[in-house]
Amino acid sequence: MRVLTLAILSWVSILTLWSIYLDRSRVDPNGLACRLAACRKDQILTTLASRSSTSDSVDILGFNRLVSMAPADAFAWAALADFRNASGAPVEARRALDRAVELAPNSAAIRMRRMNLCFETGDRNCVLSDGKHVLGQTASFDGAVFLYYKSLNAGAGEVAALGLPVDRRACRSWALHLAKNAKSGAGVMAVWSRLQNLGFTDGLLAGQIASELVGRGEYETAWAVWDQERRRARWDSDAANLLTNGEFKRKPLFSPFDWALHPQPGLTFVQDTGLHVEFAGKANLAVANVSQLSYVRPGPHRLVLELAHDEITTGRGPVVRVVDAEQPGRFSVQTEMFRGSSPRRTVELSFTVPPGCRVLRVQLERTPSEKFDNKIAGVLHLYRVSLREVAPGER
Repeated sequence: MRVLTLAILSWVSILTLWSIYLDRSRVDPNGLACRLAACRKDQILTTLASRSSTSDSVDILGFNRLVSMAPADAFAWAALADFRNASGAPVEARRALDRAVELAPNSAAIRMRRMNLCFETGDRNCVLSDGKHVLGQTASFDGAVFLYYKSLNAGAGEVAALGLPVDRRACRSWALHLAKNAKSGAGVMAVWSRLQNLGFTDGLLAGQIASELVGRGEYETAWAVWDQERRRARWDSDAANLLTNGEFKRKPLFSPFDWALHPQPGLTFVQDTGLHVEFAGKANLAVANVSQLSYVRPGPHRLVLELAHDEITTGRGPVVRVVDAEQPGRFSVQTEMFRGSSPRRTVELSFTVPPGCRVLRVQLERTPSEKFDNKIAGVLHLYRVSLREVAPGER
């Protein structure tokens, strides 16, 4: 037994030393050692890559040796394909990559290599088909796949039919990509409608897409996406209200069409049967910390507030201002100042949105007081905020 053990250890040592020698000396893929299967795949690949980087020729026999050593290794076939293509033989490269995909159909890395070759050779269907598989497997290559689709000038309908899996993550990623990069909002709406039919939408995605579109000035499409989702999810009982979450019943979502609430030293917010804005009486605050955008059409509108306030101090109380979000100098109106104390009441502000105005910002503001006693204290209670178009018969 001891002799056998020593023999085995000796043989392992010889193999280890041989492997180290080949690592350092760079093997000849066509040499006797490799023909006798005495060298490893990675050693062959290292040598072939080194030769190809220093020569215009490609050792095809060496790569054939590589795949003959590992006929079921998809990456060996992919390596052969890369160097077949580098040698100006795209047809043979495609055959090798097709074999690699057959061996590893769920490998995103292999599919991406074939996508690249298909794009170079103009095989549109192959690019879309492999892109569909990759998107369904991992998020790691989303950017690269979407760049291929853009380079193909593939429309939203074509991508939906041929290049997009029925997969929640992939579909949401594509919709967000379009919101950031599409030339127009039509493609975004088409994809959004498909996602809604599949049940893949929610407030988070709607807010992300709306934010991207608003940043590009695509207000109408941004509002259409957001409004469809808020109606589907039934966030608000009053669908005619052009403001979301008008009664502050839930935590605002990240969206330009929901409330942005930004506390600051001396100012806090409490959501409980409305929004309670508490001034601590410690500073002469400049406030513009409660706001929301609303997509509008020119014409008569009415802002309705249900509110109360308790012991709001100083000569400069808060107001609610409605202003053109694109060009504030074009249009701006505001409510009365809220000072002192008042029980719950309704405040209305009627105005006409001028031509050219597309999006309003409804915002709670307070400008600093110039008086000596200027540190604002007290509480403003906002129970409901509503903005709606005024029909001809309502004026």
